[in-house]
Amino acid sequence: MDPADPVTALLTRLQAKGPVTDKFANGYIPAYLELAARYGPAARVLEIGVLYGASLRLWQELFPQGLIAGADSNSEATWPDGTVRIVANQATDYIAEQAAAASPEGWDLIIDDASHDGGLSEGTFRRLWPQVRPGGVYVLEDWEVGYRPEWTGLFGPGMLRLAESFLPMLGPDSDLAEARYLYGQALLFKRKAA
Repeated sequence: MDPADPVTALLTRLQAKGPVTDKFANGYIPAYLELAARYGPAARVLEIGVLYGASLRLWQELFPQGLIAGADSNSEATWPDGTVRIVANQATDYIAEQAAAASPEGWDLIIDDASHDGGLSEGTFRRLWPQVRPGGVYVLEDWEVGYRPEWTGLFGPGMLRLAESFLPMLGPDSDLAEARYLYGQALLFKRKAA
């Protein structure tokens, strides 16, 4: 590993603070470094799916002056100090209400890394997409579980179908300006305000 490589440098800093997110092993970090450069250190970030809090520590590192929030249905999940705690099931409107209360101005970056269930993730997207600020991005993670044989028995094809469903949303009159598909990540960029 090259210590000058930005991914390696970030990994080294986070390892010193505790367990690291699987976003490194999944190859997601280059996209997030690009988004950090785009939105700057004070971005508003909401992640759906907290678990042990490792991803929230990643967002704190990338956006040190930002508002970092995590939503999870499990009240026993781990929220690092300095993050906003939202206990809400992604299948309910309550998650949108709590997200709006945490950041009335909206979010620059929302990441869905929760259930890996296409139906639940579609509902989460419908509830939270309106809260993505103009020019912001909504990221659906781990959609590849919908086609990888080792995962389809557990998750089925729903995530793949959801990732595909974003394509018809593109158009000159849509608020979806760009859909970028990377392995396991669908990045949905909201059109900037005119």
